Amino acid sequence: QAALEPLSTVEEIGRVYVSCIRERQPSGPYAVLGYSASGITAFEVAQQLSKAGEVVELAIIDAPMDGRPSPDGFTGDEIDDMCTAWASFMPDLDKAALVGLGPDERMKALVEMLGRQIDDDWMKHLHRLSRIDLGVAHRFVRAFVTHMRALSTYQVLDYEHPMRFFEPTPGDGAGRLSDQWRRSCPKLTVEEMSGNHN
Repeated sequence: QAALEPLSTVEEIGRVYVSCIRERQPSGPYAVLGYSASGITAFEVAQQLSKAGEVVELAIIDAPMDGRPSPDGFTGDEIDDMCTAWASFMPDLDKAALVGLGPDERMKALVEMLGRQIDDDWMKHLHRLSRIDLGVAHRFVRAFVTHMRALSTYQVLDYEHPMRFFEPTPGDGAGRLSDQWRRSCPKLTVEEMSGNHN
């Protein structure tokens, strides 16, 4: 079975989700939830459903609206673009170590570098995949990078409906992601949680 190509805009991704949601439940009210990088996608799904006249309860958990990678930072090379997507979280990522390597060697080296710096379940999964099937690892990175590129060009429009935003209680000097969303969501309600992003 041929692998599906990742969708290249948040609007396209939103349309697919809306179609799946309507297939399962043709009319609202709907509850839509997004966490972290998926918060923007959930926001777009809620926008599309609301514009179609549906009642939507939107909740987003600790998702940035600003601070997404600049579209100018992407080159079209998936490994370089993966590094760009992670650069703000990992300033020590050494892109120079990937120069001169073949595609599979670059993938292995990238996964090793990410694995040393990220302690997430999905990163551990990618690390295991790269040892079993580099083709799957390449497809995973292509999907991730395509999603990051889509996020980088997405324009957040005003949302006139209620939205709940859950975020960890900020530490000393920590910025609040909810402040970013408040500019576009006047009916925002913020719920603080203990813990951190993960």
